[in-house]
Amino acid sequence: TSVFCLSFFSTLFLFYSIHQITILFFKTEANNTFFFNNSILGILIAAQIAFVIPLLIWYYKNKKHNILFVLFAISTFFASVLLVFCKGRAAWIGLVVALFFIFYSKLKQAKYFNIFKWLSVGFMALFTLFMVWFKADSSSGRLLIYKVSFKMFTDNPWFGIGQFEANYNNYQAAYFSNHSINSKEALLADNTFYAFNDYYQFLIEHGIVGFAFLLIVWLFINQLRKANFTESQKQLATAAIASLITVLVASLFSYPLQILPIVFQVILCLSILSFLMLNNKAKKAQEIYKPIAIVAIVAFCIYAALQINYKLKSLQAFELSRFGFKTKAIQQYLALSTSYFNDGNDLFLYAKELYNVNQLQKAKAVLSVAKTKFASNEVYKLSAAIESELNNYKNSEQDLLKVTYMIPNRMQPRLNLMEFYLQKKDTLQANIWANSIINMPVKIPSETTKAIQKKVKSFLAK
Repeated sequence: TSVFCLSFFSTLFLFYSIHQITILFFKTEANNTFFFNNSILGILIAAQIAFVIPLLIWYYKNKKHNILFVLFAISTFFASVLLVFCKGRAAWIGLVVALFFIFYSKLKQAKYFNIFKWLSVGFMALFTLFMVWFKADSSSGRLLIYKVSFKMFTDNPWFGIGQFEANYNNYQAAYFSNHSINSKEALLADNTFYAFNDYYQFLIEHGIVGFAFLLIVWLFINQLRKANFTESQKQLATAAIASLITVLVASLFSYPLQILPIVFQVILCLSILSFLMLNNKAKKAQEIYKPIAIVAIVAFCIYAALQINYKLKSLQAFELSRFGFKTKAIQQYLALSTSYFNDGNDLFLYAKELYNVNQLQKAKAVLSVAKTKFASNEVYKLSAAIESELNNYKNSEQDLLKVTYMIPNRMQPRLNLMEFYLQKKDTLQANIWANSIINMPVKIPSETTKAIQKKVKSFLAK
């Protein structure tokens, strides 16, 4: 019964993955609720593959070629095809380590096991290095994120800085205000809301004190190592552990533990392992821990349902705005503004709608709250526009500078600064930023950048 239920969940995840990847690759009108790039979706798919493979091997080994075997085989094949299209390095690294664990558990009694073990370790190391080299610029970009965010940690080492996405881009702006904005490093900068290492991000957000609570994980692993599973239980345990390994290894290079469907997968696997271990304990221990485990699972499901409901309402507000129903969109964003799940992006969209209907003071108030939860160049670009229309030119200047330093490889913010100083008749600063545009390296040449440079050259020629 457990295997059937789990295969049902696996199939649901597979269809969900197909739906999400259709949105990502074919640019359908549907909005992607949780996945904003295909690499993070790949981690969920890899975790599903890692879960199914041990069960598939067990069914094949025991010659149980029934409907579940066929379902697992089909799921694994299609999921593998989807994973190739996702091109997610973290997903592949996590899956390779999980496969090593699966074969480790199956072959540890084999004659040449030690040779297999060390060859596998060498292969995993080389594979990881190849994945890093495969997208060298992306890897360099992550090194920039680690370097900038380390200052976030050193400023708040014990109790953390709070939300990463509310602070990182501000630190990046501060970093480039003291470093060259025409360097190769500056070309790597972008809006960043994750540390691309879930453990590192947890340390930054919660500090050393909060990070100490992760010792609970080691206690769980220790209990897991001591557990004596029956032959039938081992298959489910191996499947759950392999899936967890995929996600936990991928978390070293990406942010899967920030994405609800992947967290659901983790909770599912932890629940399987918890109940398998409880089945081997005394009846009294089961009576104590099983209700606690059930309450925890139900609480998470309620939390997930509330978050999904919020995401759907947020999507509805976005669609209302997109199709021109501005008043209804404002009402919807107002209703969402006090929600626990509001991460600041919807507050930014709410302020943008208010700005579009010329409610400047209200937009400014909403945006000031958004800044405490969500920092991006678009937030400060909107803030600069609002401050300028309210004749708060000093504030507008500070916001424009922050936009420029936040993502220094963008040409438009530098042009906005040049035009701002021209409007204020500060020709010295206007010339500085005009020359900055002429001398900046262009990451991706386009007709827009050519037009901006032509405009600036015309200004300098005068």
